[in-house]
Amino acid sequence: MARSVAGARIAFGIGFLAMPGLTGRVWIGPDADRPAVRLLTQAIGARDLAMGLGAVIAMSRDAPARGWFEAISLTDALDFACALAAGHRIAPLARANVLVLAGGSALQAAYAASGVDD
Repeated sequence: MARSVAGARIAFGIGFLAMPGLTGRVWIGPDADRPAVRLLTQAIGARDLAMGLGAVIAMSRDAPARGWFEAISLTDALDFACALAAGHRIAPLARANVLVLAGGSALQAAYAASGVDD
């Protein structure tokens, strides 16, 4: 499970870096095509890529990886909270996407954290 969580984080990170318009539209809707928003989308991708790679590297070295998964869970929980707080300021479908993806990912990463170093 932990390797799947880390792999998904890497894939999302690469997607957000390489295709910020597309991934941003899924995340927040049509505002994602603005240049400044594209930059922030890429920054989120860099964050996700770094966390996924950190987790994979830690696991491959038999080093403690729990903190990486706790960080992944925390950032996803915060993404969920931000989408919830945004309310109708973002497109309803985009908001629903964020709530489902971030909420599910936060729970999955928290579960992975609970057993990754056992």
